[in-house]
Amino acid sequence: MAIVWRYWLDHKGRRYELPRGTTLLGRSEHCQILIEDALVSRQHARIVVGEGVRVEDVGSSNGVSVNGVRVQGAELVDGDTLGIGNQRLVVRREEVRLRRRAQTMTETMHGTPAGETPGSASSTLRREPLELLSPVIDKALALGHGAEAVRLLEPHLQRHLEAARATGRATPHTERAVTYAVRLAEITRLPRWVDYCFELYAVLGVPLPAATIELLYSALRNVRGVSVARFRGYVELLEAKTGLKPRERFLVQRISGLAKLVQ
Repeated sequence: MAIVWRYWLDHKGRRYELPRGTTLLGRSEHCQILIEDALVSRQHARIVVGEGVRVEDVGSSNGVSVNGVRVQGAELVDGDTLGIGNQRLVVRREEVRLRRRAQTMTETMHGTPAGETPGSASSTLRREPLELLSPVIDKALALGHGAEAVRLLEPHLQRHLEAARATGRATPHTERAVTYAVRLAEITRLPRWVDYCFELYAVLGVPLPAATIELLYSALRNVRGVSVARFRGYVELLEAKTGLKPRERFLVQRISGLAKLVQ
């Protein structure tokens, strides 16, 4: 049975996925994980996911620490605390068994298979398809197999949009959905995946996640044909909202700043 690991960072109640390859952390709009902290450099650190996961300082002013010890580079394990500026991010990982993904997708759609009871060991496999398929999807994206990535992702992204329309609420996996949509836009250069992000979060009536906004700043440099009307409608909806917290107002400003790239 093939076993792969999925990695992410926990920070102040938020989860930041770490796909295979390199993820930049810092204050720059070009970083995949944006950290708002005066002690954080524009490009502060990178995390490289391969057979394992490693953090490297990329010339920051104030350094990187792992479990309180300053490092230039270090291998990371589950539970390690990464220190960047005043922020503390906890490294997490989860085992994914690829052999069961087809069965799991069926279980997610149709419930527990005959002969199994809810709460049994097998029923624990009934989890979000995007979560279970992420190693396969990440591989397709990393290899530049855009058509394969679209085939894997499209039905699940559509399901997230339909669920949002029905309930008006996000799920714990909504951020993963828009992250994948942006990655599809990057690899296929098709504007409909950027449109998807604006449509989904307009339905939810909230700002896009910070990490997704930063990914859009990068992707939109190479994607043309995005719906200006949909983007403007989303921005107007956000700007009309009252009672936003400072963090939310900052995100709205960042989203509005995409106007110079949306075309």
